[in-house]
Amino acid sequence: MNGTQVFSKSATHELECPECGHKQNMRLWDSVDGAEDFLLKSQIFDKTLHLFQCGKCPFNAWVEKELLYYDVRSRFMIYYLPEFEEDTLELDVSGFFAQENNPGFYLRIVTELEELVEKIRIFEDGLDDRAVELLKKSFLNNWYEHYPDRNVVLRYTQMARDDRRIKIHVFEPERNDVIALEFDFAQGYEKAMSMLSKASLLKKDICFLKVNQENVLPG
Repeated sequence: MNGTQVFSKSATHELECPECGHKQNMRLWDSVDGAEDFLLKSQIFDKTLHLFQCGKCPFNAWVEKELLYYDVRSRFMIYYLPEFEEDTLELDVSGFFAQENNPGFYLRIVTELEELVEKIRIFEDGLDDRAVELLKKSFLNNWYEHYPDRNVVLRYTQMARDDRRIKIHVFEPERNDVIALEFDFAQGYEKAMSMLSKASLLKKDICFLKVNQENVLPG
């Protein structure tokens, strides 16, 4: 398998509607080649890729299933594992590469669909997610000093290259509110990258890692 082209893979499964018991076949994806399959990528972003819609009743829901998303052009692989509790995962992915060893790919684990979409955006924009998480963590530390009872979720949205600013949205579920943040690239992201470099943490990934606000610097 090593050195061969690997494409998106899927299989047909029989699923049963939890509401009415109707059984029907559905195509579910095991892996998605984000560099080539733009339709599948867009379905991940709009949450329709694994959306089960019953043919007999109005029930519909996202099917929680493992999914390996990879992009050999932007050099990253993300394993969506909804119920995975560990921080690292050893997985042989040599068949995805022309060389025997991982040629500097980011290897990540995510447990939420929103996190998968966020990681795709970060890596496609050529950023390191560890530095982005440091930016988010810095904001959260300050936020909870002032608002300890107001829980928020931060998601990276884009890199504005014209004015070199990183854009992150702050979601506050209880208030159904969204705040748009902007970080200066040089003062924010590059400073975070410098901190990672000085701590010798910018190493090539040798296994899949969980990188988030609770686990910014794994390994």
